[in-house]
Amino acid sequence: LSPALTSRELMATAPLADEARSALAHLVRDAELGHFGGRPLGEADYLRCLEQFRRFVAACAKPSR
Repeated sequence: LSPALTSRELMATAPLADEARSALAHLVRDAELGHFGGRPLGEADYLRCLEQFRRFVAACAKPSR
């Protein structure tokens, strides 16, 4: 098995459009703050992440240029 990539490694190597990369970066940041930073995440964080996820999906659904 190959080693797993960290979220930052994925961000650096994934071929993503700028908008998708930006949305994913926000998701990664919040996940890291909650998981590694010990910051309790609440409803506002969930709603912000949900919006970023929707932005990510929409950006990925756009045809490549």
